[in-house]
Amino acid sequence: MNRKKIICILALVIITLVGGYFYAHIEKKHALYNTGYSRGQLPAVLAIDKGKDLEYCFTCEDDKLSGFDILMTTSGNIKGSRLEYSLYNDNNEKLFESSIKLSKIKNGKFTRIKTDTIMDSAGKKFVLRFHNTSGEKGSLMASVQPDFEANGFVPAISYRYKNWSLRTMIIFVFFVGYLAVFIVVLQKLFRK
Repeated sequence: MNRKKIICILALVIITLVGGYFYAHIEKKHALYNTGYSRGQLPAVLAIDKGKDLEYCFTCEDDKLSGFDILMTTSGNIKGSRLEYSLYNDNNEKLFESSIKLSKIKNGKFTRIKTDTIMDSAGKKFVLRFHNTSGEKGSLMASVQPDFEANGFVPAISYRYKNWSLRTMIIFVFFVGYLAVFIVVLQKLFRK
């Protein structure tokens, strides 16, 4: 091989490794409820009435907290209504505040609630607060674990966090390598 080919191959390997490193920063979920229950077993019984708040306190076990997934159901006239949400630390300092249209809530499915990434969140306590601004004819219900009569209302909420995954990087590098070998073999086959 000549020097130009070696430099080209080396540059492609470095680009693949760097791309794999950045691709391997993935978002994972950590459930704050008992995942032994299927989605169909989580009844929507916790009403978030207009002008009322739903608060959920939790301790984050992972760094780089980046959002939430919550199972909710809407009904009635929700046009123009919003669900406001905010995140507080254990000192009651507001870390993030935003809102989502109630029409974007997927009934019977987890709805993604985005927040800013909070670094060094592992081991810290947070309060997630939801506020319903729907009209009188619309309703919003959060799904909870079915054992709520004995254990209280535990909403079906998961938090999201960003993590670097070696396995994802290895799969990415092998996939790119496979594609490169496949393209080289095809070129050699069709050149003859």
